[in-house]
Amino acid sequence: MALILGVISALSLAYASVVSYIHQGEVPDKFGGALFVTFVFAVAGLILGGVARNEADKLRTVPTVAIALNGLVILALGFFLWIGLN
Repeated sequence: MALILGVISALSLAYASVVSYIHQGEVPDKFGGALFVTFVFAVAGLILGGVARNEADKLRTVPTVAIALNGLVILALGFFLWIGLN
């Protein structure tokens, strides 16, 4: 579940970035709401990945990839917010 949330978050972030680049930053306000939901999904995926990583009888590769992907999405969203404020 954490990996699925990470993939959904990464795809929506990539889509919003490409559309914003194509339209030279002039995008509807709906994109802000969509990226907020993306942030919520990434945080949930990060928490679920941490819980799955601590389970004893599970393969640790998938939760580790999920944690990394969700962490990168959160960092990218923070970077975009920092760019927007400057």
